[in-house]
Amino acid sequence: MSATVEMWPWKFYPKYLKGASVIFPFKALHPILAATQTIPYYRFDDLYLTGLCKEKTKMQLRHSAM
Repeated sequence: MSATVEMWPWKFYPKYLKGASVIFPFKALHPILAATQTIPYYRFDDLYLTGLCKEKTKMQLRHSAM
């Protein structure tokens, strides 16, 4: 499933994590939840939580290929 121009009018997505699961540290939960109150929901949940909401909170991503 891809995004239409109406859904995402910009040229690029922010960096985000994609995968079966994502682990957030406890101290990240409040800022992420606060970001969801001001950012409209986007249908791709990985992009929404670890991209759009993460950008608003200024958190950094860490990827582990275990």
